[in-house]
Amino acid sequence: MIADYKKINDISGDPQIYKGLKLYPIMLKDKKYLDLYYKIFHYPQHTAKSKKILHLSYLKFFLFSGLSTKPKEDVEDFLKYLTKQDVEIQYHVAKKVIEDINDINFINIHIGDVTIDESEFNDIREIVLKQNGLSIEYINQYDADLEDRLRSTFSDSDIDFYDEIWILASLMDINPREILENYTFYQFNEMLNRKIMLKQFDMLKPLEVSGQIEFKNGDKIKSYLSHYGDKGRYDAIFISPDKFFNKLQEDLSK
Repeated sequence: MIADYKKINDISGDPQIYKGLKLYPIMLKDKKYLDLYYKIFHYPQHTAKSKKILHLSYLKFFLFSGLSTKPKEDVEDFLKYLTKQDVEIQYHVAKKVIEDINDINFINIHIGDVTIDESEFNDIREIVLKQNGLSIEYINQYDADLEDRLRSTFSDSDIDFYDEIWILASLMDINPREILENYTFYQFNEMLNRKIMLKQFDMLKPLEVSGQIEFKNGDKIKSYLSHYGDKGRYDAIFISPDKFFNKLQEDLSK
């Protein structure tokens, strides 16, 4: 992570600073830019079929991978939203007519008075992912088979983005407009997760204490006062090595 990254800014909704640029968090109400965030920054580059594309910088990869019908405009629009500055992507080419990606020597992004190169775009991607609750490591954990398994595990859940807004508004007993107008995407997800954790604790802990429910693997209901750290992409379908071997020993002893 970038050395001067300030996690407290994500809690308050303040911007992160990079090369003097203010990188503002995505507001929940700005659905267009939330969609661009997923479209531009969330693609696992290692899954690209073309070796030529696979070894490009992430900026070149997105601009020439065919993931967007107007990639240059999308990146400029998204960075303009994040920085509140004018943005222009500039290709430095080997010849006048671009026939192949190799005709582009390098790419610069001009944001206000600051110039960003391709490696610095990676830094911005890292910051923006972290700022909105994810990481490059999380994106790169993508595995098609595990993704299918994850979808299958939670196939009975059809909750979408709009349902989640209503759920949090109901749990907080407030108008959803208050959430949409005031919450960043990160704040919304953190509040929703912790409200659900608190609700589950209040409902299930008394049943656990009274012996009405118990877990086969010996787990306990996690307190809502517990540290809520970063999770892996497939933590929901994996078990820890200790639990795996304990279960294996139990099965062998039967």
